Amino acid sequence: MHARVAVYRIKSGTAQDIARKADDEGGMLRIFRAHVGFDSYELVGAGDLLISISRWQTAEQADAASLAARSWVAEHLGASVHLEANHVGELVLSASTPDAVGL
Repeated sequence: MHARVAVYRIKSGTAQDIARKADDEGGMLRIFRAHVGFDSYELVGAGDLLISISRWQTAEQADAASLAARSWVAEHLGASVHLEANHVGELVLSASTPDAVGL
């Protein structure tokens, strides 16, 4: 499993405004879901930063997602955010809360 982590500086609007655009029809989430290898997508608002985290089966799929994201952000959020960093790497640890049903 691989992850793409992108850090954007918010120039205008709020993290919630940007998240709504990403979740809208034709938004970043829909684009990611259409790509082979997609696993999950999160946006984290951290003050004037927005951190985008997506998980992919392979590094190549994560790299392709970076290109798709760059294009979508330029077209739909160019005035709202500035890309500060973009990283793709192998997940070396991932954990979540166990399903309470099986406990």
